[in-house]
Amino acid sequence: MPPDVRGRDSTLLAITTATTTWSVLSASVAGIGRLSEWTGAPPLDVSALLGAPASTNDSDEARVVVLDAQGKQLPLLAAGSLSLLYTTPEQLLELPQALRHASPFIAQVALLDGVLRLFVLDPQQLLQAWQKPQSATADDVHHSSSR
Repeated sequence: MPPDVRGRDSTLLAITTATTTWSVLSASVAGIGRLSEWTGAPPLDVSALLGAPASTNDSDEARVVVLDAQGKQLPLLAAGSLSLLYTTPEQLLELPQALRHASPFIAQVALLDGVLRLFVLDPQQLLQAWQKPQSATADDVHHSSSR
């Protein structure tokens, strides 16, 4: 995880697509840009990594969210709406170890208005998936198809 935020209020950058909602701690975000203007390495398709259909890259709304993960720049495909959510420590719940093993990319879940609303992803685990595509998923979805 980025800087330890346990016991403190946090801000999440939430990405909502037609099929999934995920987030990262805003403290780990180094930048956001349009996918159409992105010239770096192909971004990691987080929606596909989480088991949802692969994101479509033809939308003018598609963005690249760049995380600072262990001092490395990690580009994530964000093909949906972006929003900031302010959370309290009571709203961010750690994933139990058994579920963490089954879903290593998810560090926490966010309860908003008493309802499980979104996953808070672990930048270090995402970085590992991006660096090792053969182990990301059975469908090898580690990079988007935006080449």
